[in-house]
Amino acid sequence: MYRRSLALLTCGVLWGGCSFDEGGIGNTDAANSIVDAPAADAVVAIDARVIDADLINDASAPTPDGPVPDAAVPDAPVPDAPLPDAPVPDAAIPDAALIDAPITYSVVETLTVNCDGTEVTSTTTLSAAVTYHLRASGTCEVGSFAGTTYFADAEYWDFNSPKNGAAGVDMGVAIDDTVVDGTKPPDWGAYDSSHIYKIAFPGTGATITAKFYDPNYGDNNGSISVEILAPN
Repeated sequence: MYRRSLALLTCGVLWGGCSFDEGGIGNTDAANSIVDAPAADAVVAIDARVIDADLINDASAPTPDGPVPDAAVPDAPVPDAPLPDAPVPDAAIPDAALIDAPITYSVVETLTVNCDGTEVTSTTTLSAAVTYHLRASGTCEVGSFAGTTYFADAEYWDFNSPKNGAAGVDMGVAIDDTVVDGTKPPDWGAYDSSHIYKIAFPGTGATITAKFYDPNYGDNNGSISVEILAPN
């Protein structure tokens, strides 16, 4: 459509007019004039037609969309700086009151055990399921031989060469066993030059009886103390 209108305009300027139909140019003389026209004029007409048509075509052609700018990329989230580990609190130190304190004991009775073999019974009842302490101390004379006097404590005699038996008898202080023989309960432990011995003694819900063992009481003199200590 654009090319036919452009041809009409060109013919009118150059040759005084021409017309088109669907078959081409209707004016034969004008057509011949185009053929007979100087080559320069024809070229001008053709070039003008082509140039103008191209301009029209270019003007009517849809303008291609320009490049679509890249969508703005959002900034990557900046990671938070790592928080330093919170200090680990020291383990709670238990209150001193919650720590088991050592059990303390107090003397509730003192027995005087004569070395002449006399039995002595406590007035204190030692409760069952309670552990008491018995503490023996002191010495007594148990005889003389060849000008030498010998002494004994709750477990041993002859302190220059400690011994715990003589003539088949286990010498010393017995608890709850009044039959003098070769076995004396309790064992008060290793020899101690201070002559102080302490043992744990479980209560039985009864009193206790103490007696000094010796095969011969005729030359004995003195006594040994036995303390009963109860837990506080």
